Amino acid sequence: MTTLEALAAQPYPGRFIILRRNTQGHDLVIYGITGRSPPSQERKIVHYANEQMMAVESTDPITTGKGNKDLLLYDCLSYTPQGIVVGNGIQTRSLRRQLPAVSSPIDALLRGVRDYDYENDSLQTPRISGVVIGNQAALSVIRGDGIKRSERMYLEFWLVDGIGRMISTYQGAMDPTPWEGDPKKVDLMYDTAQQAAEDVYAALAPERRVAVVAFQRKYGQDVVHIINKKGQGS
Repeated sequence: MTTLEALAAQPYPGRFIILRRNTQGHDLVIYGITGRSPPSQERKIVHYANEQMMAVESTDPITTGKGNKDLLLYDCLSYTPQGIVVGNGIQTRSLRRQLPAVSSPIDALLRGVRDYDYENDSLQTPRISGVVIGNQAALSVIRGDGIKRSERMYLEFWLVDGIGRMISTYQGAMDPTPWEGDPKKVDLMYDTAQQAAEDVYAALAPERRVAVVAFQRKYGQDVVHIINKKGQGS
């Protein structure tokens, strides 16, 4: 299954992460947001190059303020020479702090998300995270078990040229249910951050899509491309 087929088959994936390496050996990390409610729609992703991070911010503070800002606004992607971290909430900052002290993505996740549970909402929305260090990557999902306890899933894998893994907060139906099972193995046949961001954004339902960022580490140089439904990204 291609990444675009997987996304097009999901009317409402919530937020999603894709980790992959293209056919030229360049790491590519994608983070995307879809939303149903007005507070969820009034958001954008902004790149702070000096701080080497991207944040989800409001495009309309009055509307966003009607939702839970602790769940709506957060750092979503951060990068250092040691690695790349991505997540759908406040755990992203914790993951970045782990990078200087760990040697593998799974170690960063085990340390970085251990103090967090699923999101505090009526759906028990999963907390999803990813880490890339060198030619290894890992994904984690923290989800509710239906009785207010957390289930934790971790998957570490080698980055293989042309193959990626994708995970989202929801299964994809308009009546959202939390993600279950392993991350999907997907393919994204693009070699630039711009191409990847544009096609992933286009695959999302127009009435639900909010923003997509694609981050590419290419021969030691970092390339960022952001598409926002509303507002500018940098």
